[in-house]
Amino acid sequence: MRYEYIRAEQFCDSVRDGTHDTPKPTENGYKLVTGKHIRDGRVDPTEAYYISEKDYNKINERSRVDQWDVLMSMIGNGLGRSAIVYDNPNYAIKNIALFKVRDEIKAKWLHYYLSGSEGQGRIYNYLQGSGQPFISLTYLRDFPVPNPPRGLMSTIVGVLEKYDSLIDNNQKQIKLLEEAAQRLYREWFIDLRFPGHESTPVVDGIPVGWQKVAVTDLLEIKYGKDHKSLPDGNVPAYGSGGIMRKVASILRSGESVLIPRKGSLNNIMYVSGDFWTIDTMFYSVPRMPNIVKYTYLYLRDLDMYSFNIGAAVPSMTVKILEGISLLKPSENVLTLFEGNLSPLFARKEALKKQIETAGDIRDSLLSKLMTGEIVL
Repeated sequence: MRYEYIRAEQFCDSVRDGTHDTPKPTENGYKLVTGKHIRDGRVDPTEAYYISEKDYNKINERSRVDQWDVLMSMIGNGLGRSAIVYDNPNYAIKNIALFKVRDEIKAKWLHYYLSGSEGQGRIYNYLQGSGQPFISLTYLRDFPVPNPPRGLMSTIVGVLEKYDSLIDNNQKQIKLLEEAAQRLYREWFIDLRFPGHESTPVVDGIPVGWQKVAVTDLLEIKYGKDHKSLPDGNVPAYGSGGIMRKVASILRSGESVLIPRKGSLNNIMYVSGDFWTIDTMFYSVPRMPNIVKYTYLYLRDLDMYSFNIGAAVPSMTVKILEGISLLKPSENVLTLFEGNLSPLFARKEALKKQIETAGDIRDSLLSKLMTGEIVL
């Protein structure tokens, strides 16, 4: 059973886009959200910069975002990623398509369709631009959207949401585990309340047996590589926003700290197993045992933007990393710390596997449900 398709401009109240200007950053005011702030079906404006109230109001004269609208990146990295606006927002948008839906069921339906293989295929078939690919507002207004009866639309959304609920619950558990690991790190290495601290002398702020070293003394920093020519596969390829795609080649296998070279500098990642990193990322190879998790938590505790050397695009270099110093604990303390952290990280990895499995099942169902190949 194939559903009737209608133009996005008919499905929505209207289809617009955000500003294409670059308002001047301010110390406070309102956030300016771009495509890189769309992640996992939501908008995360945490790392967006502030603009003035005047610029915010000017953008919102034609591009005001409301609850239950759908946003989609129109250009550059992350093109085609969409997000549902769950709450009443207080940000403006730049280079983002704005589908004015203002209806919960229809917003979720549109987001699922845009995220599915058919929707993504249509987006990439109509890209324009040679250097910086983009999709035009004209095309997005004409974008065909399947339009089943509302009751059926609601039923399908409900099925898909069950998988999203499992994913969301696991992500919350992962966040709690990460917070527990960070608390333990701060207790041992910031407050210096590590096992045996009572009997360990501290000289000039450094416990006896510890050393002050550079990040690059603990980790060998290596450059990621381009992924565009790689065939699809099962190996996660990481960019500064997380997993971009899965490829058939392995750049490294094992524990590693991934450090963004361009873009979201604070998105430090810990990975284990087989992986690939793209050319806007650094990956690392440990120079000694029991050091990866410790260094990961140290870097996560820093504001990496404070080391930024980029103007238009936030940037990190190996030279900067060579200048970042930290304490290298004694081998005994590192071994104990690893022993405490390993169960937390193992649980976190298991939850990530469950998220991946649920996402794969949801995505397999998504295309078939959205196009009427499977009828409920």
